[in-house]
Amino acid sequence: QLRVFAKQKQLKEWKGRSPSSKPAEAALQYQQWLTDMAEVVGEFSNVQVTPDQIGVAGKQPYVAVHFTLKADATLAQVRLFLFRFFQTDLMHSITQLDLVSTVTTGNPKLAVTMKFEALSLNGAPARSPLLFARTEVAEDWTDPTKPLSVRHAKGFPAKAPFLVRVGKHFFEVAEATGNSWTLAPDANSVSGGKGRAVSLLADEVVELVPVHPEFSKRTIADFDPILKRNPFIKPVPYAPKLE
Repeated sequence: QLRVFAKQKQLKEWKGRSPSSKPAEAALQYQQWLTDMAEVVGEFSNVQVTPDQIGVAGKQPYVAVHFTLKADATLAQVRLFLFRFFQTDLMHSITQLDLVSTVTTGNPKLAVTMKFEALSLNGAPARSPLLFARTEVAEDWTDPTKPLSVRHAKGFPAKAPFLVRVGKHFFEVAEATGNSWTLAPDANSVSGGKGRAVSLLADEVVELVPVHPEFSKRTIADFDPILKRNPFIKPVPYAPKLE
């Protein structure tokens, strides 16, 4: 009985991480989110996200929706995309990743092809038309020492801290009182919390970023080996090491 209860609890957690329980709706939600992650966060160029045909569910407890992404990006942009992808608490994975360089010098842009799989579980909680909760900035936010005002907080956690995204910028909501949020720069954001503070304008979209439990303490620095072992930089640095 204890094992059954543990499995039931795990299934409930998986359903909470699933896109919509309706496969067609889940595909639309995931395609929109994936495109945003590539174009806005990763800053890929020539992005094309194509869904595969959705299979028939039958009596299966889930339906897998598949996508192919093609774009051009540097290895640093791919690294950022991978971190934010795996940081997001969703029932999804990358099933294939191809990087092709057509240039033999410098640090070139790569032809990127990725294949994705997301699971739409039966009985998953209903979501809004979008994958994650969204609101808008109520008024210009230029002073990081003052709270940010948002139009509403529907769908967002009642208690802080939690992570949000505005465009390519990520912030941790350190305190939340109704529609008034105290923001702290996310250490893994593009700005890295350094340099000039980011200003937000009224009507900009604020999206919730649910963080996978395994990534609550991880940082983008964990993905540094991707850059340090970059095989596409020509000429390859020659640095032999005696061990």
